[in-house]
Amino acid sequence: MQRQVRIGGVKSRTTSGRGQLDPVAESVAVYSARADDYAAVHAPKMADRVERFAMSLPAPSLILDAGCGPGRDLARFQTYEHVVRGVDLNPVFVAMANAHAPTS
Repeated sequence: MQRQVRIGGVKSRTTSGRGQLDPVAESVAVYSARADDYAAVHAPKMADRVERFAMSLPAPSLILDAGCGPGRDLARFQTYEHVVRGVDLNPVFVAMANAHAPTS
């Protein structure tokens, strides 16, 4: 039997009646509910690091961004002519990444 719980203000479900949570499902639920906030807050924090990393690689390099989130880094890597692929478990982030970097 599943019960509803709140994590980070987001309703989600436990995996069993014993209160054991599925950490992946919980993470996806929380990030899905707060995708826009996450994108707005974290993009500026990582911009310099992403820029330095992109410039440090010979172009074109193949970059796999596992956990790409909303895709802001994918788009930046593309400006340096890198070939990028992004993956994320969160379908909201995947949609955002496709909008930011449609060829990734």
